[in-house]
Parts: sequence; structure tokens; C-alpha cells
Amino acid sequence: MRHGGYVSPVHTSIVDTFNGLPLHVLVVHAAVIVTPVAALAALALVRPSWRTRLRWPVALALVVAWLLVWLARASGEALQMAIKDQLSVNKAAVSALDVHITLADRLNSVLFVLVVVAILFAWLLPKLPHAAGTVGAVVMVVLAVLVLGLVAQTGEQGARTAWNPDGSQDYSVDQ
Repeated sequence: MRHGGYVSPVHTSIVDTFNGLPLHVLVVHAAVIVTPVAALAALALVRPSWRTRLRWPVALALVVAWLLVWLARASGEALQMAIKDQLSVNKAAVSALDVHITLADRLNSVLFVLVVVAILFAWLLPKLPHAAGTVGAVVMVVLAVLVLGLVAQTGEQGARTAWNPDGSQDYSVDQ
């Protein structure tokens, strides 16, 4: 299966369905709630008085968010395989899906970097001078803002892929 130009090692039998529904549709809702909340929590680390108390909860929340994003990507690959025949006749959907996959890959990468930085920050914070803690917090803020933007873009593109890949459908109430 094509995913970012390589063959995916994910075994889709584990992540394809839940109670007969595509797992991707279910997991993506958790990912789009938990990931922005975790990223927003990372923003709180800019405040020095909150760093000591929040550093590990933020790191844990970001790990959970990354696991959900990973599961959303893996289940998305399974869904893509399940509907490959439908996709083969809809070039607009394939194009929209490629953009969605690219954004999901970027989100996964940036979120993973944020997770690594958050864990290092949590572990090293007691040993760091105040200025270094501030620099670490600012790096996390930049990454968290990128994650927030990528979550919005990835989710928007996923919705377009599912509901209006060629842009021809008007869902407004006043038609």
C-alpha cells in the first residue's frame, strides 16, 4: 500500500475495524480532541511557575496524543486498503487523500519531535538553569503551535476527502 512513497509495515488486521465500523473513523475523533488539548497544555510550560508541576503530565498527554495519531494513521491505511476499488474510479478522492496522507505524516513527525522534546524537558528541567528552561519551553511552544495547525489542516483535508473531494458538493442549508 502506498503511504508517503513506501510500503507500510503496519499489519492492518489489527487496526482495520471495530464492531464492523472502520476504526479510523472512531480513532480520528479521539486524536482530534486529545492532540490539541495536549498541545495547548504544552503552551502552559512557558510560565515558569507551572513548569515543575506540569512537565510530566504534559509529556504524558503528548505521548497519548502521539499514540492516537499513530493509530489514526495506521487505521487510515487499513481504510484506504478496504476502499481501494472505490478510490480507483475517483481521481479527485485519490488526490485529496494524497494531500491528507501528506499532512498526517507531517503531523506525526512534528508531534513525535514534540514528544521527545517534552520528555527530555521533563527529565532535565530540575537540572537546567532558568534560562535554559525558558528556551526549552519556547521550543515546545513553537512545536505545539505547529501541531495545532497540522491537526486542523489534516482534519479539514480528511473531511474534504470523505465528503467533498472535488469541491462540487454544496452542503449549505440555503440551497
